[in-house]
Amino acid sequence: MNLFISTATDKVYLALFKDNKVIKQIVHQGHNDHTTSFYPLLDELDFKFEDIKSVYIINGPGSYTGLRVGVIYAKMLGIEKSIDLYPIHLLEALYYSNDLNKVSVDAKGKKYYTYDGIEHDLKPVDEVDESYLKDPLIDIEKLVNSELFNKLSKVDGNEMGVNYVKSAL
Repeated sequence: MNLFISTATDKVYLALFKDNKVIKQIVHQGHNDHTTSFYPLLDELDFKFEDIKSVYIINGPGSYTGLRVGVIYAKMLGIEKSIDLYPIHLLEALYYSNDLNKVSVDAKGKKYYTYDGIEHDLKPVDEVDESYLKDPLIDIEKLVNSELFNKLSKVDGNEMGVNYVKSAL
């Protein structure tokens, strides 16, 4: 079984999946409460650590505190429990789980990160088409069955990076 975690946005996404089939998922609309809501939500998934083979974690871009909650937990599982870690870029997750030509997320300070299926804008851009700024949800079922999952690379928990909103991607 695999665990999917995203705490990069105002929502907490958690899911258990096996053979590209989602077994259970939770999407929680946060209110600056990821640090207090994350662990009770994990308890709702009701899994055993020994059943988890891999963790797929959104590692940004996103808010500093939100990302720390999910990424630190994933890194702990990777290091302490020898569970495989697969970081996923938020823009790619949004792109591959929605039928969009391009996705953009707020990089704060009237800047935006964008992704069009080919490349990330490594530096925040000043302008973006407003239609790309809608708040798409991550469709976990669609994401785990996307071509993106075939090209993800496993990383060591000690070396997994985090892309905070204002840092370079």
